[in-house]
Amino acid sequence: GWDSFNVTEDADLGVRLARAGNQCSTFGSITYEEAPVSIDGWIRQRTRWTKGWIQTFIVHNRRPLTLLRELGVLRFLIFEFYVGGLIVSGPAHLAFLVLSGLYLAGFAPAPPMFDGPWGGMFITVFILGYSSSVVTSLLGLARFGRLRLGWAQLLLPLYWVLNSVAAIRALVQLVTQPFVWEKTRHAQTRVVRRRFGKTPSGPEPKPTAQRQSPQAGPNPVPAGVTSKQA
Repeated sequence: GWDSFNVTEDADLGVRLARAGNQCSTFGSITYEEAPVSIDGWIRQRTRWTKGWIQTFIVHNRRPLTLLRELGVLRFLIFEFYVGGLIVSGPAHLAFLVLSGLYLAGFAPAPPMFDGPWGGMFITVFILGYSSSVVTSLLGLARFGRLRLGWAQLLLPLYWVLNSVAAIRALVQLVTQPFVWEKTRHAQTRVVRRRFGKTPSGPEPKPTAQRQSPQAGPNPVPAGVTSKQA
């Protein structure tokens, strides 16, 4: 079964499959999935993703000992750190930038995280985080012979700031609109995709948040383990 109230059902299904003793695999392929073409659409998409990750994290941690027994120690730790990291990394990154900026501009004393050995650790993680993202993207571009797009990596700080905005927005929505599903608009690209016979259809319209009507599947989720009740 699945949690019909979770707005990122793939994340929830992946954990449920793992808890049932199954595995998910990937294979090498090229995807032609269309990304949002506006900042507003992108933030809405990332807001939904982050809210769904939070729902998944809360729901499956309702009974942590059961989760540990079903996943095993290694996969349990991977779930806790990976999904938990996806949730907190956005707000933490923005807080780090704001505190650092205020300190460097002389408007605030040095943040506690800059004191002692912690300062070096935070700076190292910060640099490694940006560097790994840039290197991964450049390797992918080189693989497809599109290094001419490498200049876009200069926008990575802005990308992460916007991701932080989406994460904070997701936290607010989790309290005020936990089951609102902000659907991603597709077929809005401004680039002709002749491979699929598509043509540009203009700017992306602003999507309207809608509440998804929960529908029980062939194996409904047992009571007590849905985000509706989390």
